[in-house]
Amino acid sequence: MNVLQTTPRRTNTGILTETGGSTHGDLEEQGIAGGEKFEERNLAGELLSFRFGETVIRVQPPLRDAEEGDALFSDPFDDDGPEYDDTGLFGAWPASVVLCRFLHQHPALIKQRRVLELGCGAGLPSLLCAQLGASHTLSTDRNEEVVQRVLEAQHLASVGAELASAQRLDWAEPQHLVQLVQQASIQLLIASDLVYPMSDQGPLMRSLRAVRESHPAVGIVMSVACRESRTHQLFLQNMRELGGTLQELSSDCELDPLYGRVPVKIYQVCESDSS
Repeated sequence: MNVLQTTPRRTNTGILTETGGSTHGDLEEQGIAGGEKFEERNLAGELLSFRFGETVIRVQPPLRDAEEGDALFSDPFDDDGPEYDDTGLFGAWPASVVLCRFLHQHPALIKQRRVLELGCGAGLPSLLCAQLGASHTLSTDRNEEVVQRVLEAQHLASVGAELASAQRLDWAEPQHLVQLVQQASIQLLIASDLVYPMSDQGPLMRSLRAVRESHPAVGIVMSVACRESRTHQLFLQNMRELGGTLQELSSDCELDPLYGRVPVKIYQVCESDSS
């Protein structure tokens, strides 16, 4: 079995801001590696452009300030806390940037495959997959406003409906995810930052388990920001219980708007006899 391995490092991924088609500078040229100045760039109110090698992906600017995040997540230990809300409107989260770096380096994972992104947020990985040769990429999110913004980004990128689409999906409902995987002939699920420290992993894992049981050939690739050790270890335990083979594909680091620099790991679940 071939297991892809990379070591923690910084890459040449840059974040640019854009107005009217002109860029305001590559962060690499400014001596700032990808992810540096994350919050400052995100709050510029302009289209955000991310460079992966020669590929540039443009996404909508965030509608919310990441510093307000503590008011947007429900703490399972706090019954009076607010419910999980609109994290997909914050823009591109760190783990999605790291996932894009990895996919750009290993395009064979998605080339000529039908890909579904769970909790797409800004839709950065989905848009990159469409550029890297996926036969079709389906972006999904629980927030309808997020879905509309991804559709706008696909339109701005001139990505046709035959290559990319987006729709609302509550991934916490196993039957909905299984049905969509079947209808869209999905071959690979991708996701990033779906497991937040204060989040309940149960609904996500139940849905992934339902997909594994009904469509064991469907692969899963997830990038996870390791913000809290306890949460990450629970995530790994849950992933192992999905069956198949769990592989760590990559380890990187990125600047989180709430936690500072955090390690980000990418995992794959595939059939045990994969080679």
